[in-house]
Amino acid sequence: MKTFYLTGFLILATLVSPAQSNKFSATLNPFSFFERDGGFTPGIGYNISNRISVYTDLGLIFLSAGNYTGGAIETGRSFGYKIKPAFRYYLSENEIQRGSFLELEGLYKHVTYDATDDVTVANNNGSFAYTYIGGYKIKKDVYGMSVKYGKRFFLNKQKRLGVDVYAGIGSRTKNFAVSGLPTGAQPGNDPFSEDRLFNFFWRRGNAVSVPAGGKLFYNF
Repeated sequence: MKTFYLTGFLILATLVSPAQSNKFSATLNPFSFFERDGGFTPGIGYNISNRISVYTDLGLIFLSAGNYTGGAIETGRSFGYKIKPAFRYYLSENEIQRGSFLELEGLYKHVTYDATDDVTVANNNGSFAYTYIGGYKIKKDVYGMSVKYGKRFFLNKQKRLGVDVYAGIGSRTKNFAVSGLPTGAQPGNDPFSEDRLFNFFWRRGNAVSVPAGGKLFYNF
């Protein structure tokens, strides 16, 4: 919810800021197709002044998560979205044309995975009843914040098309839930067990993140 408030604040800032040339830009992160929660991530930016810009990336997640639970549980199709609002400060006057910047970026991500596993069903008294192979859904919510350092490079003489390269450090919080099971049923294998392969992908709670990559941009 905090990320939605921050996104609203950034949109409001773009509406009340003074107009200037090349104030809007469109962005695209090609690396998002190779993330574990991969998909299409376009964005929009607004130059408030020669030193300050705001950005919002809106990502659609649709690439398969693959089998990240270590083999006991099969995870297939995934679908979700992510919102990444950012506040950027250029390190010197007119660096918005070509230069270095610091960026504070927020993150909210929601993803649903289709999962198949042995499902254990219990009686009303809690004792074991039977087991069957069935499907259910794993839902993941991620909240995060990061600080990044980057530099922009233009790819044409008109200084409209270019790329921003960046790296940084931050923190993320992951929450998981299981849905789509009948009353009294639970997965036969705990999808969030700490001893699973790739348990960093499924682990609940806080974790350090190291965002790095690049984004294409076009100034209007």
